[in-house]
Amino acid sequence: MAEVSASAPIPDVDRQSAEPTRHIQVTLPDERYREAPLLFKIPQWENLAASANRLLKFEFPPAREVRVFERFIKTNGISSGLSKRVLEALPVPWLETIYRELWQPVCDGPCSPQNDWLTLFLLVEELAEFDVAAWVLQDIQLMGERDTGIMHSYYYGGTMSRDNLLALLKGHGYRTDFLEALDEASAEVVEILQLAYLACRRLTRPFPWVELLERLGPADGIKFPRLARLKGIRTLLNAQPSALGVLLPESLQDAVTVMQALLHSAEVAEVAAIAVIPRPVKELVLVEGETEKLLLPLFAEAMGLDFNALGIAVLPAGGKNHVLSLYREYARHLRVPICVVLDSDAEAIVDELSSSPRPQDYIFHIAEGEFEDMYDLALILQVINQNYQPYPELTLAGFQELARSSNAKGRVHMLRVVWQAYNLGSFDKIDFAGKYAECFKPQDTGMFSAQVPPAIQALVEVILQVRNRLG
Repeated sequence: MAEVSASAPIPDVDRQSAEPTRHIQVTLPDERYREAPLLFKIPQWENLAASANRLLKFEFPPAREVRVFERFIKTNGISSGLSKRVLEALPVPWLETIYRELWQPVCDGPCSPQNDWLTLFLLVEELAEFDVAAWVLQDIQLMGERDTGIMHSYYYGGTMSRDNLLALLKGHGYRTDFLEALDEASAEVVEILQLAYLACRRLTRPFPWVELLERLGPADGIKFPRLARLKGIRTLLNAQPSALGVLLPESLQDAVTVMQALLHSAEVAEVAAIAVIPRPVKELVLVEGETEKLLLPLFAEAMGLDFNALGIAVLPAGGKNHVLSLYREYARHLRVPICVVLDSDAEAIVDELSSSPRPQDYIFHIAEGEFEDMYDLALILQVINQNYQPYPELTLAGFQELARSSNAKGRVHMLRVVWQAYNLGSFDKIDFAGKYAECFKPQDTGMFSAQVPPAIQALVEVILQVRNRLG
């Protein structure tokens, strides 16, 4: 490991005797904590697995990891001085080390060298999803914002050069051999420099994935699907001869090539489909609400498409007013295309998005009404009569008459009128969408009981076209 600078030295950890009631003690290299070291309880397995599962979530890596570290450290801290303010000020290397030490009871003893390969696979996967320049920039900024020492600001905002990155990593106690292994020509290529920097950061203290996955049982896999997927990836890695040895700095480029080939293989897509996890993400579909998130993958499945295997992730914005800010946030960080689906009443948002779109993105503006207006009317009546038992049974003529008499605009408004007229309580759009979705799940025969409405077929086909733009 590289030498530790006075800028942000690594905390000291005192592992006491292995008794059930023992605590983990960490002494921070700061005068405020030397007399009263921070104490942590031994984390429960459930909390450990949940935290590791969050580390695999599809989010921009630098901010995601810091949030996961802070949350886990705060949850298991028993020292009065471990406030939110203190956590938000701790240097990133300290957070990483404390977080890693809280895992020691699970991986007592030397960790498997294959953790390096699993870490590299995850790194390559996220490099395919996120913009590497934005990633490195934010990572360096995070270290600069939390630096409590004397590291010169030049290393945080200066030129992206090997010398600057070496000084930055050494100053914070990270390994530097992946950068040092670059020849003069490679060190001049920004993409290679960024990759070597991230390899140094991720592989200084690799997470004990192997030890964690070996303890993952069937019930845990259901509860933590991203871990279950990674367990499948590990099985695939075991079949790679090169991934069984030591990962050497001078062979990083070749190792990345092997991981890229694995990442885009049919076997990895199959693992994603089994775990019901759309990874690696090759397209983000940004929608207004939970209804679209629930139904779009099922509509696609009824059309013979598997969003998970295809790497198509559907993300609800929580309402149309959040779509614009969420799009801008992801557009800054993502390499993959984004398809934005908006209801017809979102003209102002469509105009904003259309003013400066990324060339790989697409806006699908529903021509009339909202997503629910693309539902098939006959199927709507079937769902109502079978699941909600209105009396008398609702007919097409009765539905249309209620719509006319109430001057209802759109399917959701019509359904609210029906619920009121038949005393069915308050109309729950998500509950209804779930029951509507049942019609598109495959039956025991392998066939689907309902056909996807043409308007929704057109939307799914657009989503597929957007996904294929980069492929």
